Amino acid sequence: MSGANKPLLLINAGVAWSGTKPYCKTIHSRQKIAHHGLVHENNILYYIYLLQSNPKQAKRYFDERHKYRVQSAIDCNSQQLDLAYLQNIFKKRTTIHTYIKYHLDLWESHKNKGYIGLSDFSNSNSILPSNFLVSIKNELEKHFTVKATVIFRNPVRRWYSEASVEYKYNTGQHPMEWSGGTVDISGCNDSIEYWKSKHLDHNCDYLRIYKNYKSVFDTYPIIMEEFWYDQSGLSEFLGRDIDMVNANVYCPYIGVNNDNTPPDLQELTDDDLIWGMNKLNKVYEEWDKEFGYIPQSWL
Repeated sequence: MSGANKPLLLINAGVAWSGTKPYCKTIHSRQKIAHHGLVHENNILYYIYLLQSNPKQAKRYFDERHKYRVQSAIDCNSQQLDLAYLQNIFKKRTTIHTYIKYHLDLWESHKNKGYIGLSDFSNSNSILPSNFLVSIKNELEKHFTVKATVIFRNPVRRWYSEASVEYKYNTGQHPMEWSGGTVDISGCNDSIEYWKSKHLDHNCDYLRIYKNYKSVFDTYPIIMEEFWYDQSGLSEFLGRDIDMVNANVYCPYIGVNNDNTPPDLQELTDDDLIWGMNKLNKVYEEWDKEFGYIPQSWL
């Protein structure tokens, strides 16, 4: 397929709790740039990676995540693509060719509906190492114009949001199906106490994710707090104007439609933010070294 005729394949590599869902909805339904398929997080690439690197873990991942993934499937309005199609993807022999065929079938169903391509917003894409991305690059680029984005949020606020959801789920306050499992919240009176005492894995490995993708694909870093005010940079990157964004619970006064992401349980005080920023000082320093500045909204 010639470059001019190739559909866009937009791979977003997280980061979770940074507005990935409303960003996906903006690209999928609000602006009709890239269709996200039966589920906005299909997790196929991560499953392929596990099959190659750790088959036993792949089996556990399939068993644990499949119900969650299937429950979030949407009607794609296509005779070719339905829930059974998605279920059949996750088999022992799932390969990059399976992933490509799924997206080509999806494109065949939606290429005349105003989209310029397809998207994969699986947060598990953030885990994929660069050597795996290199191994799939040539096959993907035979069929698609591949671009990648990573959306970043103030590290300390992102870290707390993850802890807040875990605490909410494990106290029976979380209204949605969630695949994160149970954690020890004993001795914690609220979500901030849990965050500071037990949620020690901050998962803010921003530069590793960005560099992995930048070294392989054309990659654009999005600052969440800035994107909801100014979409011009991403518009230029994707070659399509973005003039309206979906609502984002982390930027509650901007955008249209509702964001069903549960909000944080508590507001962080200045002292909480300073405590968290000190814990994540290395993350901020690495960002400053790579990009030459720290976003004002993170300070």
